[in-house]
Amino acid sequence: MRKAMKYARFFLASTLFVLFASSVVLAQIPVMPDFSRWNNDVPESVYSATLNGEKVNLTGNPYQFTDMVNLKRHTISVINNEANKPWLAFYTEEVEEKRPDGQVLVKETHNYIFEYVNGKWVFVKDLSSSRNLQDEVVSFLMERYKLEF
Repeated sequence: MRKAMKYARFFLASTLFVLFASSVVLAQIPVMPDFSRWNNDVPESVYSATLNGEKVNLTGNPYQFTDMVNLKRHTISVINNEANKPWLAFYTEEVEEKRPDGQVLVKETHNYIFEYVNGKWVFVKDLSSSRNLQDEVVSFLMERYKLEF
């Protein structure tokens, strides 16, 4: 009986560990939010770029949403390819906090790149710990897509 209880405890502990570990791993993969109802008042921009050595014009559409209840600000810039279809998205989430004096300040910022593949947004890169965001984005785009703005 003691041996059975020992195995049962081990099995329970192992199962709980696996569930906890898998939830931590799954929680770390950013997901593109549904931005279809977000503010899109800013007109689209046209970016001249070089893609694989050829000049291209790409369009960009910015979307914004401020969640006053949870103190989060979301910004997504969707870059369309030359066929005007979604290609890349740059997603920034700012987590804010309210100070005792009433000020609302940014506590942390998350920056992600997504790629539109087979009708779905797929996470590509987390740039949240970036020291120089612009340089790292430019470098990443050049290395992965041979894209230069």
